Amino acid sequence: MGTRRIDALKASDFNRWFSEWRKKGHRRASGAIKLLRLVISYGAGERLHGCAVAREILSDMRFEQPKARTVTMTYDQCLAIVKKSAELECPSIGFVEALKFETALRRIDVIGEYAPVEGGGEFRWTGLMAKDISKDMILTLTTSKTGAAVARDLKGYALVQEAMKAYKIPDIGPVVIDEDFGKPYWENRYSEKYRKVRDAAGVPPNVWSMDSRAGAVSETVEATGSLEAARDLATHTTTKTTRRYSRGDGLEASRKTAAARQKNRE
Repeated sequence: MGTRRIDALKASDFNRWFSEWRKKGHRRASGAIKLLRLVISYGAGERLHGCAVAREILSDMRFEQPKARTVTMTYDQCLAIVKKSAELECPSIGFVEALKFETALRRIDVIGEYAPVEGGGEFRWTGLMAKDISKDMILTLTTSKTGAAVARDLKGYALVQEAMKAYKIPDIGPVVIDEDFGKPYWENRYSEKYRKVRDAAGVPPNVWSMDSRAGAVSETVEATGSLEAARDLATHTTTKTTRRYSRGDGLEASRKTAAARQKNRE
């Protein structure tokens, strides 16, 4: 961080950085701290000088979390983004948002990321792969946050089918590819591209990419009248233990939920 050596870091340094980052947005500051913990943890695993002590200092620190969001993306807004992304020749954006809105998957599980493995070592890419979607369009994966096994029948999701009119799933490798570079998204490129599509689609600027997942949960509760169905769809951490003891991946339940949501739209 500038000219500051890792082995000289103090709690006051982390607090000062957080305060500076927060001026550009509370969520950005929280994200920066999360990334800082990750990087220093990687350094500690590699026994890089000063990282172990810095990690210990950070582990004892708590930073104010941003307030919970109340905005949700609606079906019409997501559809507008899907169509506009096709017009702007960046259909990957529409595909990702459609997939998140219909399946309630987290964005990181869809677009993937390069991250260090536990205990240090080389970074590895994790995320949705072509092999995770069968020929009959059944998506199966294990979520990165809760470790829950999920299965989704993509044939039953109207928004996904609309998005796939313009976006072709690769035969091999990562499913989501940035059209501008022919490789997976990295850093904040997805967010930047999403904002351009969202604005062009006439969707309010307070609707973020993360809100499509909230839209999935809200629409499911409205369509099914079941909070449990929404929790199951979203694999929330509050049901993590329950899901560990639950046999099966929720494929049939997700099909019924998809059908109910589509009927509610009609």
